[in-house]
Amino acid sequence: MIKKFLYRDSLWFGVAVGTAIPLIAYFIIYHLNDYALTYFNKVQILTITTMQLVAMCANIILFRLYMLKWDKEQSGKGMLLATFALAFVYIFLHRQQIL
Repeated sequence: MIKKFLYRDSLWFGVAVGTAIPLIAYFIIYHLNDYALTYFNKVQILTITTMQLVAMCANIILFRLYMLKWDKEQSGKGMLLATFALAFVYIFLHRQQIL
């Protein structure tokens, strides 16, 4: 059922998936980091900026499936568009740290 849902070929569907996957990945990484901080008395494993970058890279796996295995070019383009938009937002928000 999930594969049937993901097996669409639309630019806007790709943008939606390309935005949702990093948000879900960030939520999971943030809570795992918080769990390690709370229950294992460890210092923060990942900084906020690192968690954001790792979440953006979560698109790579699904992007590869869309472009190479499933041959859904429009959805892949939408995911790439969403990834670039998130990267520009990341650079804009952290431009002082980058420079």
